[in-house]
Amino acid sequence: MRLPGLVRTLAPALLLATATLLAHASALRGDFIWDDDANVSHNEALRSIDGLRRIWLEPGTTTQYYPLLYTTFWGLYRAFGDEPTGYHSLNWLLQALNALLLWRVLVRLGVPGAWWGAALWALHPVAVESVAWITELKNLQSGAFALAAALAFARFDEARERGASGALPFGLALVAFAAAVASKTVTATLPGALLVALWWKRGRLRARDFAAVVPMAAVVAPLAFLTVGAEARLGENRGFEWAPDFTEQLLVAGRALWFYAARLLWPHPLGFVYPRFEVDPSSARDWLAPLAALAVVAAALAVRHRTRGPAATLLFYGGMLLPALGFLEIYYFRFASTADHWQYLAAIGPCALAGAGLARLRPPAAQRAVGVAVLVVLGSLTFARARVFASSETLFADSLTAWPDSVMARYNLAVLVERRGDDEAAERHYREVLERQPGHLRALNNLGLLALRHGRGQEALALLGEATRRSPVYVEAYWNLGTALERLGRPAAALRAYRRSLAIDPRAALHTLGRGAFEGVGRAHLHVASLLVRSGHAEQAIPYYENALRLEPGLAAAYLQLGVVRARLGQRDAAIALLREAARLAPDDPRPRRHLARLGVAPRPASGAGPAAPPAATVAPGARGARQ
Repeated sequence: MRLPGLVRTLAPALLLATATLLAHASALRGDFIWDDDANVSHNEALRSIDGLRRIWLEPGTTTQYYPLLYTTFWGLYRAFGDEPTGYHSLNWLLQALNALLLWRVLVRLGVPGAWWGAALWALHPVAVESVAWITELKNLQSGAFALAAALAFARFDEARERGASGALPFGLALVAFAAAVASKTVTATLPGALLVALWWKRGRLRARDFAAVVPMAAVVAPLAFLTVGAEARLGENRGFEWAPDFTEQLLVAGRALWFYAARLLWPHPLGFVYPRFEVDPSSARDWLAPLAALAVVAAALAVRHRTRGPAATLLFYGGMLLPALGFLEIYYFRFASTADHWQYLAAIGPCALAGAGLARLRPPAAQRAVGVAVLVVLGSLTFARARVFASSETLFADSLTAWPDSVMARYNLAVLVERRGDDEAAERHYREVLERQPGHLRALNNLGLLALRHGRGQEALALLGEATRRSPVYVEAYWNLGTALERLGRPAAALRAYRRSLAIDPRAALHTLGRGAFEGVGRAHLHVASLLVRSGHAEQAIPYYENALRLEPGLAAAYLQLGVVRARLGQRDAAIALLREAARLAPDDPRPRRHLARLGVAPRPASGAGPAAPPAATVAPGARGARQ
């Protein structure tokens, strides 16, 4: 008797987990894609024990201050290195875990059709972006902790209703919530979602309900502050301006709500990058979306005495989407107004409502038939959708097929085809980007580099000059403008552009013609120093050489050139020390020994002497006060 009972208990869980894993199985074959390099494959913080310390104690070490997320990435890098399958496997398993957690949360809250609601959410194609994209481990990990927090909070509320203290489940809820926020700050909306759930359950909220979520707000406040600051700095450092007024934000939010709802109701076509909404406050048509959204909420609230389900669903959905509706300064909003992964947790509300509706179907055989049919369709769409995430190029190409007006998708596809050497296709895509968005800074910059690479110097100057005019802090555009000017025989103008670039960000790892000629952060300073020497300004070059060695201490060419400059200026002892260090760092290069011979000294330091210390740290002229 006990075994069949156990089977009846475990069977729904096994069925839900298995269906989720099968639907998302094709995601396991994907490669690293867009943004995975910054977060994982090229993230230096994952490569050392000290990196783990910096993840927690030095905000700015990672793109966002999500310390628990990057701790997980740190552990995954120890286990799998640059092999993406291990990372995909964790995402895949977490989606199954989240489905099970959601099911138990809905059961605990007493939501009808809890299993159906969890299955609809887990198998829905809009979840694919969170599961198949390694970077979106932050959605899955934060979601797991948020759902665990909701489950513990529900138990705490039940204990209070019985007259018990509920201290243990409340403590667990608080710890799980802190872990969720440390994985992704967007889970800061959970306290509001819990209040909506309590209102749906009882029809009213009491003072003690609000008091229960106050500690959660205290947990999230400092992390939310760090996240908002990181997003603002990200935009500034990349030279983008984005400052819509509140009216425009309201119009974008209205359109975004309907866009997200449409993707849930009819998940085709989906896209990795959707077009950015352009709104006009003077257009009556643009006001229809937010007004209609408010009208639907008002209608749902008007019937709340008969049924609270629709109102609770709408309040939950809008509240969970709130950070992604355009009111906050998020870097991604400069390119697109919506993204599938932003409604990962918000989709729980509509899916739970749909599950409750499905549970009302009679007879039960009809309920099962309809439910299974819907899940088979959703699972099949999910399996097919996950295959699109095989590579960045297939992903952006698919987005353009579905949404040809997406500037961001077209720009990123241009970058990818340029990297594999198809300059003609890349130029065509860049020009289409500029047709749709004439001020697109990176398209101007990259098209200017292409023009220069193919011998169209004047065109390159025009494009790069336009990029610097549009953004006075666009580091790469100033550097590339200097490259163009140098190629066209205008060294003085080139130096001004180079110096401006390094004044904006002395640590920028810059590249010549987009081909990665500068692989270290010190080589840009070395290049400027060399050009100053060739232009007859050797003394002005010294601070740049010293910066190159401060930023890249093993740069043998900087020791060599600075040693030669010191020798010309009559600083013999300093020159000898520098040239000997150059000879030590580059033993196969004969030039340091030749210069040492001209000074009449041995090529190597005396026995027991250590390497020459790098010059004292300086800041290149014009770089003082620059953003580091």
